[in-house]
Amino acid sequence: WEAPLLLKLIADDDKGRSINDIMSEFQHGLRDEMMSTLGVTKESCNEALKRARNDWIGEDKDAQDWLEAHGFYEGACDAVRQLLSDGKASDVYIITTKAADFSCRLLEKQKLYGQDAPGGGIPPDNIFGLGSGPKPQVLASLLSARGDDCAAVFVEDRLLTLEETMKDTTICHRVLPALASWGYNTQEQRNTAVKSGYKVLSQTDPSTLAQVLDSNQAEQLLQDFEQH
Repeated sequence: WEAPLLLKLIADDDKGRSINDIMSEFQHGLRDEMMSTLGVTKESCNEALKRARNDWIGEDKDAQDWLEAHGFYEGACDAVRQLLSDGKASDVYIITTKAADFSCRLLEKQKLYGQDAPGGGIPPDNIFGLGSGPKPQVLASLLSARGDDCAAVFVEDRLLTLEETMKDTTICHRVLPALASWGYNTQEQRNTAVKSGYKVLSQTDPSTLAQVLDSNQAEQLLQDFEQH
């Protein structure tokens, strides 16, 4: 729901601010200032986004136009497909703010979900969409269900979400935080992540994602993080 607001800020900016400046200020007052000016709330933005998406998809029964409008970072998809091919589908979870049904369509198009995906794809029960609860809360619940010996690599593009997760003392020692540099973050935030010991994944080097998804390497990275 924040993305349209961010895009409007960038498109309408008349103060000569760079995109990085706008993104840096977005979570520190700029978003709330704009919402107040427009007279909108999180709920109304979510509803408007949902309505626009449904109208778009409704114009095309197969939703192909909507699906084709989405771009994917192929290196990221390849890394997850490799996990599926290696028989580790049950260890892959999607926690997203998108509605689960729309997420499944997008994942299916990339052969990460459904019958055409390697290893049968990501299990439906492993996809947590809009309404499942805050990401840190969902992750904590999953770790609790998997048992004390289970650890997780949490790949996320929003630094604030990673930081909120790592504040949970019940799971922080079992989570390797990995910031996806190709998402909603700035260079300043990536620098902050590095200083905090988080693993920062490179858009130009897909091997960084493959590295954290390798169980042996991830275990070592988690040990290194705990000593940071």
